[in-house]
Amino acid sequence: MKRLYTTLATLALCIISIWANDTTHLYRIDIHQEIGSTSWRYLQNGMHKAIQKDADAVILHLNTYGGLVLHADSMRTLILNAPIPVYAYIENNAASAGALIALACDSIYMQSGARMGAATVV
Repeated sequence: MKRLYTTLATLALCIISIWANDTTHLYRIDIHQEIGSTSWRYLQNGMHKAIQKDADAVILHLNTYGGLVLHADSMRTLILNAPIPVYAYIENNAASAGALIALACDSIYMQSGARMGAATVV
């Protein structure tokens, strides 16, 4: 129940920070796995769908320990070049490649107790 309230509060903050009207359309993309080719394609498809559906912003829901720097850099570049705002919501962890991706977003929101860690090559 606490997680539900935290997620709802975060979404409310995102909505307020985008526009103060009642026609805001948000698109949520969940990345809860290791960063790699699968998550890269998933983010690409999600961003494409968000733009197709005329979303006002994307909420990137992250919970990852990282992964491959090649795909993380491609995801970072996609976010930086996105025509709509992308907001990161870190549920528990955004370590290494996850931190790099989160830093590319327009704003970062974190659940209480969440961690964002080192973005170093191992």
